[in-house]
Amino acid sequence: MAFALRTGCTVVACIGAPGSGKTEHVVQRACELLEEGVPASEIAMVTVGDEASRLLRERLRRAVGAPADAIVVRSARRLAEEVLRASGDRLGLSPLRVLSPFEEKAYFQDMLTSGLRSKRLREMLRFFDRGVSDLTDLDEGWLVSEEEREVFALRRLVLDGMGAQLSCEVAGRAVRALMDRPGAGSFCAVLADDFQNLSRASQQLCALLAESFLMVAGDAGSWARGCDAYPYPRGLRELIASAACVEVVELEEGNCGAPSPEAPPALPSAYREALRLRASEDGSEAVLRPVKFARCESVEREIEVVVSTISALIEQGVRPSEIAVVELHSLWRRNLEQTLRGHALSARVFRRNETPGDLRDRGRCREAQAIALLALCVNPLDGPAWRVWCGAGDHLACSDVFVPWLGEAYRKGVPLARVLASAARNGGERLPGGTTASAVLAAYREGEVCVERCARLRGGGSLCCRRRGGCTALHSK
Repeated sequence: MAFALRTGCTVVACIGAPGSGKTEHVVQRACELLEEGVPASEIAMVTVGDEASRLLRERLRRAVGAPADAIVVRSARRLAEEVLRASGDRLGLSPLRVLSPFEEKAYFQDMLTSGLRSKRLREMLRFFDRGVSDLTDLDEGWLVSEEEREVFALRRLVLDGMGAQLSCEVAGRAVRALMDRPGAGSFCAVLADDFQNLSRASQQLCALLAESFLMVAGDAGSWARGCDAYPYPRGLRELIASAACVEVVELEEGNCGAPSPEAPPALPSAYREALRLRASEDGSEAVLRPVKFARCESVEREIEVVVSTISALIEQGVRPSEIAVVELHSLWRRNLEQTLRGHALSARVFRRNETPGDLRDRGRCREAQAIALLALCVNPLDGPAWRVWCGAGDHLACSDVFVPWLGEAYRKGVPLARVLASAARNGGERLPGGTTASAVLAAYREGEVCVERCARLRGGGSLCCRRRGGCTALHSK
């Protein structure tokens, strides 16, 4: 699929190695557009993630001042969500919610009803996710075997039945929304940084949104997985080949000086934000706790530093249960745990942006159930939340019962909560599952009582649910 560019759209491709000044070049071009009279609200700047968006906006403020706040600066994922939300509002539809990592465990258990072994199923689901992210699924013949078509149909049934989507699908759905309604959403100018780290769908979204000017900056040789799980580095060259009018700017390495290796890195913004929130809650001053930075030339050295730090803390009297380590990935965690055991040490190792626990064991997934219940208190029709709340405590996460319910919700086009309510009224008599169905319906009634109690709460504020990093936070506002 060639890039779909608007007629007369000028394309600028800024190519350079890391540290060559690509981002600064993007900011300068945005300033030039403002000087040429382009309204700030008609300029969209796309990044690979929320943190990159924050840093880019700070650069814009230093460069142009107050007008920077009117420029639309979004990650590709956030921009796609806004396109879908706007499309849903026009059509009177509710946008599908993105599954959190823990909710994806329930989704995988439902997919196991396909009869495939876990390893084979994971491989096929990755193939589907990659195809959706690369927009390969726009070709009706992209699935070759009957097995692929059947499993993909089950995937669609499970996700649509929950009223949910995977993060890799968001940009692709936004692209379809814009292709179905040309001109439904656009900006005079779109500027995308780290273009090589965006998925094929996110790249196409940038092209569709650009009305008269599109600028991309990147380096096909230095791509990395980030907000988009399936980057498409070839998109840089393909965009250049697709454009009728294109300007290629090649930056030399070292055009923009990299920070000195002796200079300490900036304090993580998430750390400062956590301190600010804590101070605002109890009225105290935000005191910066000691932060230690360590540069390691290898993974082995990195693990050695972590283990020595844990050992020093324990010698100082800190209990192992009070030491938390956030993993980089599963292999890193296993190597760390093995090294800790070799030194007779222990610590709590958490996965990033993921709720711990096993959905198949009710006693080991209390955090996930608490998050699901909070989500239901805010939105009683939240399908993924009902799936997690009612499916815990079974070795298959009650998939044998839920898949027929999800199929009914999918065929009727109604929320999963409506199907659960109907089954509860009928006592589950018409549905398979026997004892499992009874346990699920009992959990549903329990959740329904909790939601009703929450709805009767009265006070001076209201409840608001925010989802960040796969977690749901309930707070008053």
